[in-house]
Amino acid sequence: GLISLSSPYHFQAMAPTFARHGLSRRFLNRMVSSTGASLDPSSRTTTRDGSNHDHWHDDFNAFALLQRLVESVETDHARYDQGPQQPPQQSLLPPIRVWHGKRDKTVPWQMAHDFYQALVQAQDKCANRGVTLTSSLECTLDDAWTHTFPILEGPMGGCHDFHQQLVETVHEWSTCSPLLDTHYADSSTLAEIWQPADPILRPLLCCCPMMWARLAMYCMPF
Repeated sequence: GLISLSSPYHFQAMAPTFARHGLSRRFLNRMVSSTGASLDPSSRTTTRDGSNHDHWHDDFNAFALLQRLVESVETDHARYDQGPQQPPQQSLLPPIRVWHGKRDKTVPWQMAHDFYQALVQAQDKCANRGVTLTSSLECTLDDAWTHTFPILEGPMGGCHDFHQQLVETVHEWSTCSPLLDTHYADSSTLAEIWQPADPILRPLLCCCPMMWARLAMYCMPF
């Protein structure tokens, strides 16, 4: 499956925000230059046949990649109609779940919402062609999460909500995992791991005093 947490889905659109956080456009260009692409709209990628590649940023734009996939489905569907072949029965993409915090100051949560909506629309278009885009599609927008809270400040202070949801999601997606099926078959068992009923065990989930975790959340620039 695909787990997406606080992700930027369009690098070019995020370049100004990255620059405000100290990540310059020049450095971003260096990051993507190994692929032959550039975040500079004036740049073009030259293919092996000598032609210019207009979609220079597509490899760093999930929206464009998704649109390209839908267009390929529509093209293939026309080909299937002309012959005895049948459209593929398996999902084109693995199960997908998107997480994002509405207090994220680095990657706006609206980008996650827009990408999820694009996935829903792509799923509908594929379904109209008799093709399954993905077997599972979910989006969770948390009002309290910053960019790093689910994996840093939260766990440091004993809040493991994201990890609990992550394990439950993987459990739901897994159909042949002996470990999950045997030991964590019951959702209540999973909940007990992250939120033990024993008050003596609860403080052990914290990596530092709660005061420091709250201070980190107050000072968090992301």
